[in-house]
Amino acid sequence: MTKTKKAVITVPQLFSMLFISRLIVSMTYSLRLSNSTSMWDHILSAGISFIVTFLLVIPVYSLFSSEKKFDIVDTSYNLMGKAGTIITFIYIIYYIFVCSYTLSVFIDFVSNVINPPISTVALSIAVILSSWYGASRGIEGLARTSGIILFVIGLSIFFIIISLMGSLEATNYQPLLYNGTSSMWNGVLYMISRTSCIPAMAMLIPKAKGSIKKGILFWNVSIYALIACLIVLIVGALGSFLDTQLFPVYTAASIAKLSSLQHMDALYLGVWTMGVFVKISLFLMISAECTNKVFKIKNRSGSLFIISLIVFILSMCFGKDYIYKFISNNMFLLSITVLTAFIIPLILLIFKLIKNRKEVKA
Repeated sequence: MTKTKKAVITVPQLFSMLFISRLIVSMTYSLRLSNSTSMWDHILSAGISFIVTFLLVIPVYSLFSSEKKFDIVDTSYNLMGKAGTIITFIYIIYYIFVCSYTLSVFIDFVSNVINPPISTVALSIAVILSSWYGASRGIEGLARTSGIILFVIGLSIFFIIISLMGSLEATNYQPLLYNGTSSMWNGVLYMISRTSCIPAMAMLIPKAKGSIKKGILFWNVSIYALIACLIVLIVGALGSFLDTQLFPVYTAASIAKLSSLQHMDALYLGVWTMGVFVKISLFLMISAECTNKVFKIKNRSGSLFIISLIVFILSMCFGKDYIYKFISNNMFLLSITVLTAFIIPLILLIFKLIKNRKEVKA
C-alpha cells in the first residue's frame, strides 16, 4: 500500500465536516448519558477535554507529518505488511459501529420526543439511503455539501443562542464542584469517549491540502467553545428542570423564542438531521474505502451498499434496550475510541521510528 494520493479537498472543508460530525454529539448531550448530577460542573469538563483532545490527536498528526500521502491503512500495510489487514479491519468495524450508533441515537430521539407519523424502520431506511447517496458522491461532493450545511447550521445555532439568552436565570448557576468532582470527571469521560473524529482524521487528513495543524486547532477550539456555550445556556435556561430531560438541548430550544420565531425546536431538529446525514455519509465513505483496500475492490458502489445494509441492520439491533444500554456505556465507548484514535496510531508511530532508525544505521 504505497500508492500516493492527491489532496482533493481543503483543510477548512475537512474540518467543517468533522465539526458537524462532532456537533451532533453535543446535540444529544444529557446528564443521563454522562452519568452526572451537575451539568454546570461540565464547564470544567470541557476545559479538561479540550486539552486531552490535543494529546489524543498527536500520534495521528505525527504519522501524517512523517508521510503526508499515507492514511492509517497505507501506513499499517507499509510498516507491517499483510499484518496491516488486522488494523484495517479494526477501523472498518469502528467506522461501521459509529454509523450504526449515530443512527440508533437519532432514532431514539425521534421516537421518544417527536413521535413521527411514520415508523422508525422507515425513517432509518430514509436516513441510510440519503447517507449512502451522500457517501457515493465522494469526498469532494460531500465536502461541498457540508459547506452549505455548515452555514445553515451556524445560522440556526446563532438564532437559538440569541433566543435563549433572555431566559437565563443567575440563580440556576450553583457553585462549581458543589457536590464533589464526580460530575466533572464523568463529563470528561463522556466528551472524550465520543471523539470519533480523531479516528476519522486517520483516514481523511491525507485528502486535504493546507495547514492541518491550524485545522486541528480551530476545530478543537470551536467545538469546546460551543460545548461550553451550550452548557451555560442550558443550565441558565432550564435550571433543575434539565435533570428530568432526556435531551435537554432540545428542551431548551423548544422554549426559546425570538420575535416571530417561536419554534426553535424545529431548527434543532433540522440541525441534527443535517448533521446525522453528514456524519453517517462521511463514516460510510471511509469504511468503504478501507474495505476496498483490503479486498482490492475498485467498484465503491458495491461496498457502500453492503456496508449501508450492515449499518441499517445493526442500528435496528442497537435499538433494543439492553444492547443500547451497553453500547452507550461511556467506558465501552472510551475504550474503542482511545484504541483507534491513540493506541494504534501510537504503535504505528513507534514502528515507524524503529524502521527509520534501522534505515539510518544501514
